[in-house]
Amino acid sequence: MRPLKTIALYLDDTLVDTMTVLLDWIEETRGYRVDHSRLADYQLGDDLKQTMDIFNAFHAADADHKIAAAVGAVEGCRSFLNAGFQLVVVTARKPEMAEKTDALVTRLFPGVFKDIHSVGHQPDRTPAR
Repeated sequence: MRPLKTIALYLDDTLVDTMTVLLDWIEETRGYRVDHSRLADYQLGDDLKQTMDIFNAFHAADADHKIAAAVGAVEGCRSFLNAGFQLVVVTARKPEMAEKTDALVTRLFPGVFKDIHSVGHQPDRTPAR
């Protein structure tokens, strides 16, 4: 038997459209729309602390149920499975979000992924002001 080849796919804003739901949630709950020019540095607030507070509040509010699979993601993943690949998810979500992440992946991609690997969020630069 030939060993399975594994493909790792990133979750947020690759497999699922998290950013659209997050931006809508910010507008609904905070009353402002984040300018797209700030998204390259993932700046959702005035500084990194406020950005992380917003992100944590978004997940605490259980807004994940509004996240949908990216267009074509389910079909593309199933094509890989049918071609004999094994699929895993890679995410920068914090390990303490594992239960919510598992539920999201199971809801949108039932039976598709063998495992989910969380590397945790590690900011690599200070957001632009």
